[in-house]
Amino acid sequence: MVADTPMQMIAERVMTQVYERLNLALTPVPLPAKRALQAADSGQVDAELLRVADIVTRYTNLLRVPEPYLMMQAMAFSRAGFPPIRRWEDLKPYRVGVMRGVHYSAQATEGMDRLIANDMEQLFDLLQKGRVDLVVTAKLNGAIEMRQRSGPPLMMHPTPLYEAPMYHFMNRRHGALVDALSREIADLKASGQLQRWVDEAVVETAVELSATRTKAFVQHK
Repeated sequence: MVADTPMQMIAERVMTQVYERLNLALTPVPLPAKRALQAADSGQVDAELLRVADIVTRYTNLLRVPEPYLMMQAMAFSRAGFPPIRRWEDLKPYRVGVMRGVHYSAQATEGMDRLIANDMEQLFDLLQKGRVDLVVTAKLNGAIEMRQRSGPPLMMHPTPLYEAPMYHFMNRRHGALVDALSREIADLKASGQLQRWVDEAVVETAVELSATRTKAFVQHK
């Protein structure tokens, strides 16, 4: 799984409960985004927690669990009062920050004046310190990250730049689990339980991140 992003933390909480319903245990192995894919594809780890569908074209040892369980909306974030951003082309005049190893934003901002961050905290530090004009990340990531921050006020531009369903992936050697996981996710969606888990996970993740940041501040004060 990708380390230190709110959306991945939410996905971990949700998929842990999905696995438990199948009498399986999910053990997270946090890694940088690109390395996480490589580890899952090579079999160093058994699965990749949360990705868009088309990664299987580049990582051919991964099998997609057909039923998506989260929806990703890529949004632009800036300081308050910034001109509206409605499409990728609107980013071109500006300095843009993206996360390392995130394919959709790397591809869409190729050739732009771009800085790449290693984690979500660093990404928004670049924005608040004025080293970039905008950052692009998933709506859940940015919304939760903004809650953790004081300093110059930030805004999320309301129009998604990109939307995609998000899936769980298994290494081929665990292909026998794919259908069972897909059926379980579909049943949980139909009953409304999956959305309840997602809603709970959003709140729990925000609380966890806030506590972690507070602890770090006290330790370094």
